[in-house]
Amino acid sequence: MKKHCIFILFLIFFSFLLYPQNSLKSDTMKDLSELKVYIELSNPKIYHQSDEIYVNIKIINISKKDKVILISKEKRYSFDFELVTMQNKKFNHNEEYIISFHRVQPIFNSYISIAPDEGYIFEARLNDYFDLNISGQFYIKCLYFPELKINQYADTFIESNQLSVNIRPGKVMEAMTEEKEDVEQEKKLFITKRSPDEVVSYMLNARMNKEWEKYFLYLNMEQLILTNNNFKQRYLKADVERQKEIIKEYKEYLKQDKVNDISFLPIKYDILKTEYTQGRGKVDVLIYVKYEDLIEKKYYTYFLNKKDNIWFISSYEVLNFSGISQ
Repeated sequence: MKKHCIFILFLIFFSFLLYPQNSLKSDTMKDLSELKVYIELSNPKIYHQSDEIYVNIKIINISKKDKVILISKEKRYSFDFELVTMQNKKFNHNEEYIISFHRVQPIFNSYISIAPDEGYIFEARLNDYFDLNISGQFYIKCLYFPELKINQYADTFIESNQLSVNIRPGKVMEAMTEEKEDVEQEKKLFITKRSPDEVVSYMLNARMNKEWEKYFLYLNMEQLILTNNNFKQRYLKADVERQKEIIKEYKEYLKQDKVNDISFLPIKYDILKTEYTQGRGKVDVLIYVKYEDLIEKKYYTYFLNKKDNIWFISSYEVLNFSGISQ
């Protein structure tokens, strides 16, 4: 009888050890189903390799009662990310992230209460998880660990929606790519050695035909922009990347056909005189323009500089003649 009682007690004790764990796991899985994780980019845009990428993580309570969630002050213990290519190739975490799980340090946590159908937003820096010296389009997912991720083998998590992020080459590399594209574009437009008067004729004919790529081909935009007071100071104070943007703005401005600008639309022209030395040139042109009900004559002097044996227009002057009736 005594042996029988001992056997029964052993079974009860064994069941106590077994079933509470199953019950706890069941409760945990139930809790997971009552939370939803949604992510979005903090600053949606096309990024560069040198940029920091921040992700907003929203944990939403989809149950009918208040939920208390556990969040670590060090976000990597609460959130992880998966980064994959469009071909579904996964990227490994960076070295700093991996080392952090082998470092002995205190983990400070907070408990946050979320009401039904409400959410709480956290921000995480993707650069803390991956070395983003990559370019292309990628997909990211966030994994929230409600019981924290204190090692690499934690498997209780909630998966977020999938997000796409576009990362372009670094700005230096991009500038080199743009310069290469510019060179190729010039080749397509047949940039060739021309005399100063031929360069001016090419530019004016392109302007009359509104062939803008040809029009800008022989213009030294970095020098010409300094002749316009609306752009000069902004351009001089800007960094290299911003200067490129300002030059693009200046090109669009020149397309607006402003009076006395270099791009003011001529209806015809006569080249009067050409002078040039080894590296500098000057071309005087009488240009006829239509302004309201008048045809006006304007005396333009174009100044040119030589670069790699090619003449480019770098500045100009304008003198007005009296108008004559159409």
